[in-house]
Amino acid sequence: MEAKWQYGDASLLNRFHDEGRGSVYANGTCVVFCYFFQDRISFRDTRLRLVAENDFQRDKVVVNTENFRQNIIHYEFACMGQKYFYALYHGVSAGEFLDSGQAGCSLEVYDLKGKPVIRYHFKGLAPSYFAVDEASYTLYSLHPEYEDYAVKYALTGLK
Repeated sequence: MEAKWQYGDASLLNRFHDEGRGSVYANGTCVVFCYFFQDRISFRDTRLRLVAENDFQRDKVVVNTENFRQNIIHYEFACMGQKYFYALYHGVSAGEFLDSGQAGCSLEVYDLKGKPVIRYHFKGLAPSYFAVDEASYTLYSLHPEYEDYAVKYALTGLK
């Protein structure tokens, strides 16, 4: 019998501080879960059976509800394509991220079986909400804190 799978801690009233907090992305052939407070991405088929998991979390995550700035942010934004899955990775505390002017994250690209393909590093302002045009491998991003701020990055190395 297949084990029942559930996302997050159902007993929590405030989901913002859920150590299992994350986002879900799907494209008809796979479903991907990215975790905000964990260095972890889960690739599943459309019946939610595990295909691959990149779980680099070494210690149990304990979310500090008293001082959010101390919590490590891992995957905040991502985008599902037809060929690849794209995830922005921070790997620093919320305080460090905010104090840096939201700079210095990387974009991790995975094939749809969960295998890492390439990583891009951003030195300037980190993209936030983004989409990838897979015909030209161009990332387009808007940033909610800056009016009329749009960026475009060529994702060289993908085909």
